[in-house]
Amino acid sequence: MLIYAIFEEINLFVFPSNVLQVPILPGDAYAINNALSADDYETCLKLLAHTGVVDKSSLSGFPKFDRMLIGTGPVGHVASLFPRHPLLKENQEWVASVSPKPRPERITFTLIPCDQFF
Repeated sequence: MLIYAIFEEINLFVFPSNVLQVPILPGDAYAINNALSADDYETCLKLLAHTGVVDKSSLSGFPKFDRMLIGTGPVGHVASLFPRHPLLKENQEWVASVSPKPRPERITFTLIPCDQFF
């Protein structure tokens, strides 16, 4: 089971506590080191998919996640994809660096990997 989770601390209170009680075995979760660039993280994900460590989507080649917890924000953003932001039109990169408001830079999935859930 491969799980990707991206959410701010406040989002934890939106979910019933049992939603986050998912058994995660060693090797099933891959931490995001925010010191790494989006390109490095995307390369890691492509390697996991290419080597068969995780299943991949036949449409995008992106790793298939069993669950994806994505936070939302007060200005209507999902993950770190903000309304009218150019990343909403990204069709090549899986992961992108973004800093849309005064806060440390972060990385986010583009819509390509998120499409498997919508």
